[in-house]
Amino acid sequence: MRLADLPGRWRQEAATIRQRYADDRLAALCEALADDLERALKDADEQLLTPAQAAADPEILWDSADHIALQVRTGKITNHGRRHRPLVRRGDLPRKPAAKPVEPSAEDADAPPLDEFTRRAIARRS
Repeated sequence: MRLADLPGRWRQEAATIRQRYADDRLAALCEALADDLERALKDADEQLLTPAQAAADPEILWDSADHIALQVRTGKITNHGRRHRPLVRRGDLPRKPAAKPVEPSAEDADAPPLDEFTRRAIARRS
């Protein structure tokens, strides 16, 4: 799960708390925390980074400062700095997609447990 997904999840939790437990105070707290996180994420998107700083960010898609600088030079990303000293807005950079949880397939459900594939278990079967 990415950090940007948390405000929506917290709002869903607030709705669940309100519906299941009729606890408006706790639900309001969850919503207030979601709002705070959302504001903090917007502020982070406004942060200006050098291409090297942007490339070091684990959420940024491109891992090369040279590639980011090339995107600035070609005008694909707005330069918020000076010429030869580019600064890019974090929110302008593409993010890596969130990793999807791996669902076990039907074949995996029928597969024997991993401990059955140890050398000792294989030797016993032979």
